Amino acid sequence: MRTNMARVLILLANYALDSMFYGQSVFPPLRFLMFNVLQSLSHFYGTSPWHYYLSQGLPILLIGYLPLALYSLWKSFRNATFSVERQLTSMTLFVIPMFSLIAHKEVRFIYPLLPVIHVLIAAIGLPLLPRTWSKKWIMRGMMAINAIVALYATQVHQRGVIDVVTWLRKDHYQQLSKDTLYTSSIGFLMPCHSTPWTSYLQGAAEDSWALTCEPPIGLLLAERVEYYDEADQFYKLGIEAFLKTNFPPALMHSEPILGDQQEGFRYTWPNKLIMFEPATREVGEYVGLNKGSRYREVCNFN
Repeated sequence: MRTNMARVLILLANYALDSMFYGQSVFPPLRFLMFNVLQSLSHFYGTSPWHYYLSQGLPILLIGYLPLALYSLWKSFRNATFSVERQLTSMTLFVIPMFSLIAHKEVRFIYPLLPVIHVLIAAIGLPLLPRTWSKKWIMRGMMAINAIVALYATQVHQRGVIDVVTWLRKDHYQQLSKDTLYTSSIGFLMPCHSTPWTSYLQGAAEDSWALTCEPPIGLLLAERVEYYDEADQFYKLGIEAFLKTNFPPALMHSEPILGDQQEGFRYTWPNKLIMFEPATREVGEYVGLNKGSRYREVCNFN
């Protein structure tokens, strides 16, 4: 009875705090259910098969710890004497199927399960391994696998999207040291969230922008079929058409763009344009890259 009362009080406290923060009555778990399940708006960001968390999510989350994690879940579920561990196992085995019901799936959705699974490994998996097995070397092997994968994923694999924002930040402060009135504007002609530019640049790019990908909130199901966000308009409907529609035409000349020439357009031409290589040729032809325009290729990151 006390446990149920505590749960109710926690939910009420969460409701009160969230409502105070947003300035209106709001219950995020209900909003999450409506957005992802009832309205199916999460489909707009891609869908995955039902087995995604089993075939990809857990292997990516655990990497070298996966075999021992599965062994721990199995042992905990079969042995009723592990009361606390069995509750953690039940929660894990409940959360994964529930998230599997949502068509849009991402590994980060099950990240909160990582410490829970680590506890199960330490409390059940390792102690119940056969005595003839060297637990020390098993742990060393799993940690080595995770370390190798982590080093490759953070230092080698698709480093360009991180290296470019690091370079932009350094370049901004170098220019600022030479000219205290220097302002930097950067445009990211890339799919949404391709780079963590807002967290890396912060005050170094106050006038910067990136292609948006807002979900079709408020549209009927039939209208969503014909809905294209900005990233889709740029890549699917044509790069040149997107640039002509959203940017003033004065870019083709080297003189600065005047204020009245910017009216009626969503974007103004920034100091720097960032894009993936497949878009470079078409955008370069449009802006006259290295042919008298104020744009030239400065850096290329892999």
